[in-house]
Amino acid sequence: MNVQQEMRAAHAHHAGCAPDHVASAPATVVVAGDGVDSYGGASIIGLGPQRVCAAVSRRSDDVISLQFTRADGRILAATSTLAALNAPTAGTEEAQLAHRITGLIHTLIHRQVLSRETTGMDISVVSHVPHGVGLGEIAAAEAAITLACAGAHDDIDAPPLRTKLAEVCAQSATAYATSSPLKARYTAALRGHGTTLNLVEQADGSVTQITHPERLGLRMFVVAKEQAAQPDAFAESMRRRQEFIETAAANFGVASLRQLPDATARVVQWVEARHTVGDSSAPDPRRARAVLQRCEDETARALGAAQALRSQQIDALVNALSPHAGDATDEALATPALLSQLACECGASVARPAAPGVSQSVLALVPASKAENFASRMEENLLVIPITTGEVGRIEV
Repeated sequence: MNVQQEMRAAHAHHAGCAPDHVASAPATVVVAGDGVDSYGGASIIGLGPQRVCAAVSRRSDDVISLQFTRADGRILAATSTLAALNAPTAGTEEAQLAHRITGLIHTLIHRQVLSRETTGMDISVVSHVPHGVGLGEIAAAEAAITLACAGAHDDIDAPPLRTKLAEVCAQSATAYATSSPLKARYTAALRGHGTTLNLVEQADGSVTQITHPERLGLRMFVVAKEQAAQPDAFAESMRRRQEFIETAAANFGVASLRQLPDATARVVQWVEARHTVGDSSAPDPRRARAVLQRCEDETARALGAAQALRSQQIDALVNALSPHAGDATDEALATPALLSQLACECGASVARPAAPGVSQSVLALVPASKAENFASRMEENLLVIPITTGEVGRIEV
């Protein structure tokens, strides 16, 4: 059964009718540059072969009905309405997911991707992306739903519309998700290339293709202890981190702190000044410095890795991606250090967090000659997911 047939069957079971449009989007893997979106940093994103598929159809009432089937077969089903977006969401996973997807539909209407006459929708999602391992399952679902909702547009594959759709996804997730989104995931899933890696520059929204590690004889794996997302406490910490960076940028009158010369020192001075005048809402200066320094470090890491990939220098790539003694630490982005160490002991040239603050998984780059042995050893007690090349989000016909 192909994707179109699978989604038509799933949607018929859920909604009792054929879908208006079917679309799919890929898993995304962050090679470098995680958590730097609001700073205006750079990220390297790869597209995985695993995909999330979505089917949509209009309803005559005001109900947004969602059925989300995960890779492990678990089905999340929930309903909401556009009118309920301002109401507090219940703590259940289904309710939070329905709220987030309903927010996406609202944003699509507001940004004129969907007609303002849209009231309700049936949305069916089938995911082949493992949950909770840092491969952007929900981001892929949002990208697929957005593409399906925009399926009637003649210029669905045109760069300007793809750019707008990626912006819509990021804007909606920022407003309605419980955790801070990585905007570069949407950009890569909707505008990137699967046979290369994608360097996404948040400062100007550009996407540049760079050499895939496979061309250098390196295989990529995501390794996780289990399929489980980070607790809500981490999500809240990440959101506060993003809000601080955005507030600081607004204070200095720049679109992003990356545009501000000597940003870390100047922002820390601003935070210290707020403490001096008794502003109890100001963050701890040491915490502020760690957050900003990490953004600088991670952006430099992404740019250094991109240069190494372009020049096809494996040693330089490993050095760029490896942790350095001077790296700033940010408790919101807790790292699975022991798992990274184990991956290297089992043959990886370098291993780093796959989605810090979101998942306790690691991304490992392994020489092709050691890949089979690496996977065999790691699979004894861990979930090991090979990440080959993928394809950008598309309408399924």
